[in-house]
Amino acid sequence: MENQLDLSSSVIKEGYCIGCGVCSVVEDSPFIMELNENGEFVAKAVLNIKESPEITGLCPFSNQSPNEDEIANELFEGRKDSNIGFFQSLYAGHVSKGDYRSKGSSGGTVTWLLGKLLSENEIDAVIHVKDGKSGLYEYGISTTLEEIQDNSKSKYYPVTFSNVLREIDFQKRYAVVGVPCFITSLRLLAKSDLRFKKALKFHISLVCGHFKSEMFTKYIASAMNLDLEEVQNFDYRVKIPNKPANKYGMRATSGKGKETFMQNESIYGLNWGYGLFKYKACDFCDDVMGETADITIGDAWLPKYIEDHRGTNILVIRNSFLRDLIERNIGTELVYDELTPQDIYNSQSGGFRHRHNGLSFRLYIYKLFGKWTPKKRVQASLNNTSFRQKMIILIRLRLRGLSRQHSNSFSRLKRRSKPYVFVYFIFHKLGLRALINVTKRILRK
Repeated sequence: MENQLDLSSSVIKEGYCIGCGVCSVVEDSPFIMELNENGEFVAKAVLNIKESPEITGLCPFSNQSPNEDEIANELFEGRKDSNIGFFQSLYAGHVSKGDYRSKGSSGGTVTWLLGKLLSENEIDAVIHVKDGKSGLYEYGISTTLEEIQDNSKSKYYPVTFSNVLREIDFQKRYAVVGVPCFITSLRLLAKSDLRFKKALKFHISLVCGHFKSEMFTKYIASAMNLDLEEVQNFDYRVKIPNKPANKYGMRATSGKGKETFMQNESIYGLNWGYGLFKYKACDFCDDVMGETADITIGDAWLPKYIEDHRGTNILVIRNSFLRDLIERNIGTELVYDELTPQDIYNSQSGGFRHRHNGLSFRLYIYKLFGKWTPKKRVQASLNNTSFRQKMIILIRLRLRGLSRQHSNSFSRLKRRSKPYVFVYFIFHKLGLRALINVTKRILRK
């Protein structure tokens, strides 16, 4: 199986398509993007055209594509860290000007930066996730600050570049916002088609825990006693005063303007560590920090910042122009502290453990059973994880599988997943010794 070359017989067949859609936009591509039964965008071959090597090389999960290190080495220079890639400056902070912070998911930096690039005539438009015409959300183009602000905040919903890349005016300059693997796919497209290299001027990556299917949003709507078809807008990150920044709420707005709110803690299964409704590809990604992006922006999950419900961003800046733009606004429009690479790691330590140490074990398991996997910078190994970590990884794999298997019956999903969630909690929070003690107590009774 290692000799498989094309996407159809490897990435797509084995379920690793992340749905970015880049393979579908090039000339003579056999692919279209469609939402499958699990609520995931995936590529589907619909034309009887032989897939070219150029198309295969556009996929971030293809073994024929350069990896993130190889791409970044051609783009950036300066200091480099094994976890976060190249960097020129590292910060944590928020936007102090206006209502960027209050209207953002975290510190307001992404929206502020996009608006700044637009107002200073560095770009003509922004490619980002907006309200959808068919689904709840989709990629679209904004040309004004008002449009950018109206479509701010995180949206944990499946999207694809497939349509928006066809709308690009190659005489204009764009900033594009995406998760790490989406940004990598655009970098691969730019290597293949210089028109995109010229038009896509700035690449902004969001720190990504993992990508969610449409079933994630349907599940939350169901917990709110709503049908997703009723929902016109969904706010996945409602800040709650006097709560830590990671204890947020979710709000659904119906077409009639009715709002339904629930705290994320009150909805069973929303712990990000469970991995429910996660794309399979996310378990085989080793890029936590968007290493091919000009700048990466995420949440500062650090003790110094997490208690502030208003939210705080971390920044990994790789582009010297963006570094200078940001640094000349510190103290006036921005409040930022300098960080170290270790600080950045600590802010996303769970993601690094899952995608570096954990990935080595997942690769080992899949290779042990003769399964095809994408070639990663992390090597398959049985020795990079403790027994406790191995158990957590296996439980997460099972929970992801259950959420796909029972996506048509959320009540059954809850029932089937609860034993695994219990064991996950024991291992994740308390460890093996606690599990043994709990088992002894149960047996005594």
